[in-house]
Amino acid sequence: MKNLNHIPRYTFDGWGALALVAGFIPSILIAGILSVIAMEQGIKIDELPLFTVITTAIMWLGAIMSFDFFICRKQTGMPIRFHLKMSGLKITLLSLPLMIGTMLISEFFISRLPTTGKFWGDWYQKYEQMMEFATSTPWAMAFLGIIIAPIFEEIVFRGIIMKGLTNKGVHPWKAIIFSALLFGIIHGNPWQFLGASIIGLVLGYIYWQSETLLLPILLHSFNNALVICLFYITGKENFSDIIQLSPIILLFIGIMLTVIGSWGMRKFNYRRKDITS
Repeated sequence: MKNLNHIPRYTFDGWGALALVAGFIPSILIAGILSVIAMEQGIKIDELPLFTVITTAIMWLGAIMSFDFFICRKQTGMPIRFHLKMSGLKITLLSLPLMIGTMLISEFFISRLPTTGKFWGDWYQKYEQMMEFATSTPWAMAFLGIIIAPIFEEIVFRGIIMKGLTNKGVHPWKAIIFSALLFGIIHGNPWQFLGASIIGLVLGYIYWQSETLLLPILLHSFNNALVICLFYITGKENFSDIIQLSPIILLFIGIMLTVIGSWGMRKFNYRRKDITS
């Protein structure tokens, strides 16, 4: 393993969480003020794709900068940095079946969540309306899903929260699960919560094994890019509908791919050995 002494060993706790939340607040307030001003002029600025893209990026950037200033620099005397060098080819290839398998498993369990009834039906209808708005502008959807979300969300949930917990001495699996659940919660609805939590577990595991944040970022982007492209090309959201295979068969394939990927990482013992700088 190469020397990673240039990476600050900050920790994450309640103060770290407060710093992240505090970083979100200014951008939310600014967005709200701009929306009110625009509405007085008869402009629904919050419905403009560019406004959504900019405010989302500023929101995440504010949280990261807040943690950097109030926590990382105070604890370590260093600006926040992450190991972003590419892993070796083998570990990258092993991560692909693991990621694809997880996507198939995630889809199976999401499809089992209820979407009808007074409580679930109303909530699902709001979720569908949100997705309809999000997909109404392809360039904004692609930019948010393939670039902004993977970079900023992986920095916060894996790079800051998960890594900060392991630096504090928390068992890696506890840190992986905690960060994955938070990752699911911020998506705001049961369907995305379940999917994001499952995907978050695998992204956290891969980050722990590779110790480079670049690989989870790329895999997160790959996941979103595949879903977005298939949706715009086929008009369908589920792999089972697109390739006309039973969800049970796809679940089995997903489990096999996940086992192959995770087994390969354990067998070749890549953790902390296959890092370049």
